[in-house]
Order: sequence, then structure tokens, then C-alpha cells
Amino acid sequence: MKTSDFANFVLLCIKHGLAGFTAVLAMCFVLASPIAWSTVQDSSSTFDHSPPQKTSLDIRALAEAGNTSAQNQLGVMYSVGQGVPQNYQEAIQWFNKAARQGDPLAEFNLGLIYSKGLGTHQNKPEALKWFRKAAEQGHIKAQFNLGIMYEKGHGTPPNPQEALKWYHKAEKQGDAGAQFNLGAMYERGSGVSQDLKEAFKWYHKAAEQGHMRAQFYLAVMYAYGQGVPQNYHEAFKWFRLSAEQGHSKAQFNLGVMYSNSQGIPGDDREAVKWYRLAAESGDRAAQHNLASSYATGKGIPQDSQEAFKWYRKAAEKGETLSQFELGTIYLQAKGVNRDLVLAHMWFSIAAENGNENALERRETLIKLMTPPQIDEARQLKQDCVQSNFKECSRKVWSF
Repeated sequence: MKTSDFANFVLLCIKHGLAGFTAVLAMCFVLASPIAWSTVQDSSSTFDHSPPQKTSLDIRALAEAGNTSAQNQLGVMYSVGQGVPQNYQEAIQWFNKAARQGDPLAEFNLGLIYSKGLGTHQNKPEALKWFRKAAEQGHIKAQFNLGIMYEKGHGTPPNPQEALKWYHKAEKQGDAGAQFNLGAMYERGSGVSQDLKEAFKWYHKAAEQGHMRAQFYLAVMYAYGQGVPQNYHEAFKWFRLSAEQGHSKAQFNLGVMYSNSQGIPGDDREAVKWYRLAAESGDRAAQHNLASSYATGKGIPQDSQEAFKWYRKAAEKGETLSQFELGTIYLQAKGVNRDLVLAHMWFSIAAENGNENALERRETLIKLMTPPQIDEARQLKQDCVQSNFKECSRKVWSF
């Protein structure tokens, strides 16, 4: 199984889970997209300059005298509003002066300006041109960004071979982002034959440098035995390192490992701690598991209202298990007033998203409802979905 296929596998794990605590199962890890190059990474999207040694007045004097380092520095100052009012047009002017004299930092910064459309129209081909000039002089960030542009086809037709070439140039200088993207290309078989062992190697290199996403994917490979023998202890180690940097999927997976005693002794309180961190970041699987923890009192005092709150959050993000649980809550009056219409609505939404248990529960529920209630539930379901879950409550009429 490829890493990019794991997310679908996880959904199957969740849907066939245990009643009452459905999403917590052995091997049911939730993954993020393996595409590392979806955005230029922070380390390569900030303006580059030499550390300033002089005052802004001195820098301007040197820049006007033709000093390329000062010209680039002045461009950066105008870009970020450091000691001068922010003015991208002025920044472009000074970057251009330095770049035309072959300054690689200014060339890189012009690439950023055109790539982002700062103070000018976004121009990917122009960005590519300036990144290439800087990259050919060994500028590591430019090499990395050039690899991204060739991989994504920004300013040029997609060219995985060129992307690999520039990623390799950047990784030889120790760039963790380039190492991570090489791992992703080998994992997907993009521009190269798919090779999970090679993917593991590059993820590992990036992870050792503290790259959060590389740590996460390295943990995934250890957890599933992809490109390396399965090792829950190593998976736990790397999930934890990634989670401590704020990776929500890693936080969720730590919760799963604590719940299932995978690689570490089981600890429901620790599981809840990590579910909560991921849930607060908007991870719907973590929101569902946190709700289940409150519903069952597993690792935290039982609290029906908190369970309802987190089920609702996850349901609104499309988590079918939470949609089913909300239907059950309204049907069985668990912390709320019994409401067959709302129960029908949530069962219908879950059923439409593929939850077979919800379909069966709804058909049983219909036998308890009047035709007007069924009509209201159907209309409410339509309103709820069309409003992106903003209009999911019954109207209260006043006279």
C-alpha cells in the first residue's frame, strides 16, 4: 500500500470500528496529504539578505554608490518596512539594481516578488527566470523553489526530472525541504520509479533536521512497515516529535497509539490530551475521538454536553461517524431533548455519506414518525447541507 493510499484505508478502519469508541483502532492512523510541494515552505519564502552592519542611512549611501549588498539590503528594508515605509515598488527598483549586477540574493528576492505578485502583477515565468539565475550561483533557497516550480508547473510545463535535479542540488547543501520533497517524489513515483526505501531515506534525512512533516511521514512508514520493517516504537518517537511541533495528524495518531497501547503502554488520559490538541486545530477524526472519550468517560470524566459539542464539530466537517452519533443522541435523548426530526436529519446526512448503520437506523426511525415530521426532517436535511451546516436547527415559532 502506498502512503498516498493510506487515507482511504483509514476511512475503512474508522467505519468498521468498535461501537462507543469507533475511531480508535489498531493501525487506524490518519494521514495528511503527502504532497510536500503544495506551498513554498517558510524557509524559502522570506526575503534573503546579508546581516546588516550599518545604519539605514549608511546602507542607502552605499546602495546609491552601487554596492550590490547594500542595494539588496535596501530592497529588503522596503519589502518589510524595516526603517522605511513599506514600498514594494522601491524594493523592486533596488533588487533590480543588484540583480543586474549578478547578486544572487537580489535575484532570489526578485523571484519571490514575481512569484507572489508583490507590488507588481504575479508573473511565474519571470519568477522562474530569477530563481534560476540565483540557483545557478548556488543559492540554496532558489534551488529549492526552482524545484517546486518545475514539479508544479509554475511558469513552465511540469518537469519532474528538472525538479529532481534542483532538489538534489539543494539537498546536497543540507536543505530539509528539498530532502522531504525528494522523499515525496520517490514515494509517489513522480519522475522516478516508485521506491519506498528511497522515500524513507529522504524523509529520515529531513526528519533528523527537525522537519515536522518529514517526521510525520517517517512515523507513518514505521507504523505501516513501508520501506522499513514495522516498528511501533520508532513510529511513536517520530509522531511525538512531529506532534510537539504542532502537526495535528501526528497529535491524533499519538492519541490512537496511547489508546491502543501501540509502541507504548496504554494511557487514556494521554490519548485525550493529544486528541484535544488535534481537535482544537480542527482535525475531525480527533474531534470525533474526543467526543467519544467524553461520551464514554474514557480518560476524562463523562460529559454528555461536551460529547455533543465535539460530535457536532466533527459532523460539520463531514465525519460520518459523528453524524451517526448525533442522530443517536437525538433519538435516545443523551444529554438533549429527544427529537425524532433532528435524529432523522443526522441519520440521513450520515447515510448519504455512506454510513450503512445510519441508513438502517433511519428506516427504523421512520416507523415512529408522522408524515409531517418526515417531511420536515427531509427539508431540514436539505437546508443543513446546502448551508454548509449553518442551518441545522428546527425553527421555533412564536405567536
